[in-house]
Amino acid sequence: MRSRERDVVSPETFRYEIYFKPLNHADIIKVIVNETEYRSIDEGSQGILHMQGTRFIRFDRDKDH
Repeated sequence: MRSRERDVVSPETFRYEIYFKPLNHADIIKVIVNETEYRSIDEGSQGILHMQGTRFIRFDRDKDH
């Protein structure tokens, strides 16, 4: 009797990127974030982007937008 082989499929890995367009018309900033951060920021949101060098720290969304 032949045994059945099973392919082990590893979970997919996703890379979440967000692009920020500064209001002073500077270059667009691309950051890589985790899924939770990605889902918490809506497209078109305005606020304050906190970075440490090139590392994303957080995004504080304006309450008015």
